[in-house]
Amino acid sequence: MAWPAWLAATTLTRRSVSRVGLAGLGLAAWDLFLDPQMVAEGYWHWRGSGAALAGVPWTNFAAWLGVALLMMAALATAGGPAVHRAGLPADAPMHALYLWTYLSSILAHAVFLRLPASAVAGALGMGLVAVPLAVVLARGRLSLPAGRSGPERLSRAASEASRAAPAPPR
Repeated sequence: MAWPAWLAATTLTRRSVSRVGLAGLGLAAWDLFLDPQMVAEGYWHWRGSGAALAGVPWTNFAAWLGVALLMMAALATAGGPAVHRAGLPADAPMHALYLWTYLSSILAHAVFLRLPASAVAGALGMGLVAVPLAVVLARGRLSLPAGRSGPERLSRAASEASRAAPAPPR
């Protein structure tokens, strides 16, 4: 999920520091779904550490945020030119993976796993990146030429089409 989180952040902001922070948050927030699910399935448990969300202490989530920020800073520093490009239509599969993970995790936790607290926490946490990403993608901002809004583009396309169309019979 590190690369999908990075591409989501790249789509949402052009500033390097903002990208690192947003990508780190986008990756770490996924743990709001993962750890409660692992505890519920009995893969691990926490003892006496101030459990806050489905048996998982907040310090665990804070530590994952720190690790995710370090990972994204390393990616930004050593990743080469490919990591510094603006969001591209070719990123669509990774955007879809990020959004699918977000939506399916909410559904799974709320309905199938019966973990409503982690469904809400994950929806809010990962939603800080997923919801703006979905809005940007829905608006089609990635496919617009620089400097043109959606209505301007549609208006221009309509006027070009009307000029190219044959005149109606009289």
